[in-house]
Amino acid sequence: MTSQIPNEPQQDAAQTENAEASQTAKKLPDNSLLLEQPFDALMRKVRLGWIAGVMSAIVTLLALYRLQPSVGLDLFVPLVDATIMLILSYGVYRRNPWAAVALLAYFTLFKMMEYMAGALTNSLFSLLYGYFFYQAMTALFKIRALPPVISETTGDSGD
Repeated sequence: MTSQIPNEPQQDAAQTENAEASQTAKKLPDNSLLLEQPFDALMRKVRLGWIAGVMSAIVTLLALYRLQPSVGLDLFVPLVDATIMLILSYGVYRRNPWAAVALLAYFTLFKMMEYMAGALTNSLFSLLYGYFFYQAMTALFKIRALPPVISETTGDSGD
């Protein structure tokens, strides 16, 4: 009997630690879910941004095909516009925040030039595209500010 008495406090201490750990685990939220949800929401905004850029370029090219302007500056400007939009959209796809800034700035400047020329049509769609570009830009800067995730198996940060 004397040999069991010293073991009982150790077992009680271990059981107490397990009970405290389980109570603490019940109180704390699952951090893995909290970290994944905002990142997924940010990535959705980025995806919508580059898709909006591609759609804007496609709409420009379809309008060019539909209107079939004469060969010259009327043909050159929409082609350059669509090319620049596609290049910047690819930069957003590759998660480059400065490409998102350039995409929003280019889109804004081009729409201002259209407004000054009196050729701005479908301003609702323009606002929608601008909204998606802005959301992608802010999401990319928020993603850039996140700390790198370190892989538990290799110890690499993924860079």
